[in-house]
Amino acid sequence: MSRLPAPAPAALSLQFLAEIASGATTRVDLCRSVGPHRPGELLAVKRLHPHYAEDPAVSTRFFDEVRTTAALKHPNVVEVAGWGTDEQGSYFAVELVQGVSLARLMKTVFDTGEVFSERLVVHIGATLCRGLAAAHELRSPAGELLNLVHRDLTPGNVLVGFQGEVKIADFGLAKSSLRVMNTAVGARRRVTTYMAPEQARGGPADKRSDLFSLGVVLFELFAGKHPWSSSSDYELLRNLTTQPAADLRELRPKIDKELVAIVTRCLEKEASSRFQSADEIFARLEGWLRSHGYLEGNEEALGRFVRRNAMRQMRWFERAVSGGFADVAKAPRPSLSAQTAIPRRPAIDTSHVSHVS
Repeated sequence: MSRLPAPAPAALSLQFLAEIASGATTRVDLCRSVGPHRPGELLAVKRLHPHYAEDPAVSTRFFDEVRTTAALKHPNVVEVAGWGTDEQGSYFAVELVQGVSLARLMKTVFDTGEVFSERLVVHIGATLCRGLAAAHELRSPAGELLNLVHRDLTPGNVLVGFQGEVKIADFGLAKSSLRVMNTAVGARRRVTTYMAPEQARGGPADKRSDLFSLGVVLFELFAGKHPWSSSSDYELLRNLTTQPAADLRELRPKIDKELVAIVTRCLEKEASSRFQSADEIFARLEGWLRSHGYLEGNEEALGRFVRRNAMRQMRWFERAVSGGFADVAKAPRPSLSAQTAIPRRPAIDTSHVSHVS
């Protein structure tokens, strides 16, 4: 039987404005809080589809995400505003980040032949490190380290705002002692191209697994391509677990060698050879920004870049917030996310694979 997290500080009364997105088990709505709690605030409200609401496993995972995310309070992690049940069923509401996913931004940028500057990539990476460090260092009220690992850090789970905010979202697959349901080591899972080798083999994940995923994201931002290519799904799995990443210097010849060194270390096959904490990576990235005179104005620069490459989505938000969709049932979705930033094969089911050699 699923268990709800601790009661929210106050019940939310929500006014529906438009649907943002819909997935296999949940949908996300744009709403305004019209009650005494957070009055007038715009929120993104995640709801289970009705036919999944009575499924104990699905509802447990749903509220595990609430429990995990609500425990995190950091500027670079999407904040939970409240949760509960109303006439439409179970929901949880988070702060609205008016922007797009990093995946959508990458797709737009690379499709138009543009690139991310070194400054912007380093700033995004440093900001993600701050959010990851907060997650990895999260402790219980008793001071116990919760060993929180995101396990699904991808461009689709990073939000970038029109004002340059960068926030980690979607802790639905996270592992921590807060969860009611944690995936057992070796359990059935699907391998994605952002998984660390130990995850792909069905082994346990720790914070260094998230740092590998961060390295893949940074590589893609710099190169516009994934670190591993293949002609088949299982070749991709083999390359991920046994072959070195593509040479970043060949894909972006003028890249600073310090940045190559940082990304390369993130992508080490053995967790013990990677950086051991997000704080370590942050120190290196911040050092690069400092040495190049980029400690100020990075958020503003990123905001300008996002607005230039997501004008249609920005106009959608403006219209939705102003009540411009008279018939909300027919309101277009804003296309804020993208399945992938760069075309690649679907995830691979490796439940029957114990190792790849």
